[in-house]
This record gives sequence, C-alpha cells and structure tokens, in this order.
Amino acid sequence: MRLVLLAATAAAFALPAAAQPALPDSADAYVSPILGFGYGGQQGSTFLVGGEVGRRLPSGVDVGLRAYGGNVTFGSTSPLATVGPTVGYTRHLPGGIEADARVLGTLTFADLDGLGGSDGFGLRALNGAAQATLGRPFRVVGSLQLAPTVGGFASVCTALGVETASDAGCASAGIVGGVDVRFRAFGAEVSVPVVGAYTLTGNTRAGQLGAFQVVQTPITAGVRIRF
Repeated sequence: MRLVLLAATAAAFALPAAAQPALPDSADAYVSPILGFGYGGQQGSTFLVGGEVGRRLPSGVDVGLRAYGGNVTFGSTSPLATVGPTVGYTRHLPGGIEADARVLGTLTFADLDGLGGSDGFGLRALNGAAQATLGRPFRVVGSLQLAPTVGGFASVCTALGVETASDAGCASAGIVGGVDVRFRAFGAEVSVPVVGAYTLTGNTRAGQLGAFQVVQTPITAGVRIRF
C-alpha cells in the first residue's frame, strides 16, 4: 500500500474563499504562506509553495493576490502554477459576531506530460468560488482567542485542453465549520482557521489537477498574519 504524507498550509484555495476572520480595524495588510509537501514511497515526492498577500481598503473591503507553484504529482518534474485575485468583505454584527464574505478566482497552468491530449505548459484549469461565514470570538487567556465558525460555500471549475473524463466542468456547494484560533505574535495578529468543508451537492472531481487538488475550493485551513 502506498503511504502518502501530505502537509499543506494554505491561504485559499485557499481558497480560496477561505474561512478567515474579520480583519481588526488596526490591520491594513496581511500575508498567508502556502506550503505543501507529499511523499509517495517509490513514486517520489511532490511539493507546493507560494502565498497570498493583500491589503484592507475602506469600508471593510480587502483585496489580495494568491500565487503558488510546484510539481504536478509524485515523482514528476512537470511544473504547475496557480494565480488569482481574492476579494473579501468583513463586518462586525451585534453580539460580537463577525460576518465574512469572500470570492476567489484562479488560473492554473501546468505541463501534464501530454496526458489526454495536453501539449506542453499552458492554461489547464479555471476556478471560481464564493464563501460566507459567521464567527464569534471568545477570549481564552492573554491574546489567545477561539472563534467557532460556520458558513457555506459554492465553487465552479473547468479543465482546458485535457481530453479526459475530467474535461467537463464542475460545480459544488456545501457547508463549512470549525474553530479559528487567534493570537498575537511579534506585534502581528495571527489566525489559524481549523475549518473543514462538507460538500452537499455537485461534482468535486472534474477539473482537478495535481496531487494537492489545487483548483478545488474552498480552502479551509491555513495561517493568516495581519499587520
């Protein structure tokens, strides 16, 4: 049996469209690293590296750009790169509740080694996603806070130039839930959403590329550092 270890820290796919808390009024910039590594025994390893950077605008709007790259699958030297914008809106509601709405679009470029008719490095997938969440932070000790978070997501994607069963587009929708862990470190606000997604309807497999399924959304885990 092939043993595979995947460890990924995402911005989000990630996501993209991620279950992130409302930015504090004092924060006007953020960064989210994206790191991933997998090992498939005799098949070799695969990796992913990149991040998202963004800035808060007036009226609770923040905009960002996500970019990351790596190889397509285990033992492959075929490159993969994804880039796309994010736009979010956050608002504090009565009772200490935080509302967060976010959209993401990505372009994924890859060299699939001629798989299913693909020819060299080029645009292989388009993806779009939207997500909305509600959270309520509770202080634990010092700067440490836990914020239970619930919400929903919807995503669409399509593969390009790949003559396989996954050539058709995909669309899915579901719910997200978990807890956001927040604390201060070196003068910055750090949030670590431990949030999972459950698909209620739709096709989530079509249009996926790579070992990390980078075009699948929402991105439901990661680290966001806010300055």
